[in-house]
Amino acid sequence: NGGNVGIGTNNPTNGKLHIHDTGTGGNWFHITDGSTGANASDGFLIGVDGSANASLYNYENTDMIFSTNSSEAMRITSAGNVGIGNSAPSTTRFYVSGSTTNYLAQFQNAHQTDGHGVKIQAGDDSAVDTLVLNQADGTRTVTFRGDGNVGIGTTTMDGFLSINSGAQNAGLHVESTDSSANLSLADDNGSVVLSGSSGALIVE
Repeated sequence: NGGNVGIGTNNPTNGKLHIHDTGTGGNWFHITDGSTGANASDGFLIGVDGSANASLYNYENTDMIFSTNSSEAMRITSAGNVGIGNSAPSTTRFYVSGSTTNYLAQFQNAHQTDGHGVKIQAGDDSAVDTLVLNQADGTRTVTFRGDGNVGIGTTTMDGFLSINSGAQNAGLHVESTDSSANLSLADDNGSVVLSGSSGALIVE
């Protein structure tokens, strides 16, 4: 049909090769070689399953590699780890690596009124790290722990926010474009405001 080949159909109009199965149990293109074996549970499948889901199915205990511009772009290991720009994401479930002056990842919610950003959820143990920020050399700078405590420059958190500036004296810097900068401490009975104004410290 115009140079197109149909298997299971006499009207292969959408592509040079059209494979059709009149059943509802799925339809697969099966690829094997001498290293995989040629049995039904060997090799790699491309097709649709019985629920009409488009599927890529690797029977082998090997990685799946996606390449573009003659080089590897993404890999899914046999353990299910995903690497983008990293061919051996063995330590984390999702590993993105690159060398660029731009951000490696961006998450944007286009909803203008109540669109949420990113949700990160760790295990049940409140002592585990939910989010860790490191410097380029691997030095940990900020830790968000499962119990809600945050450590900056420290992993020993004595409260909701613990700061260790090391050799730097300015552990916390509060600045305002107004005439004063305020820091408010409050409990159920009231609040105390520390205010810096014209170089003076005011306690209210």
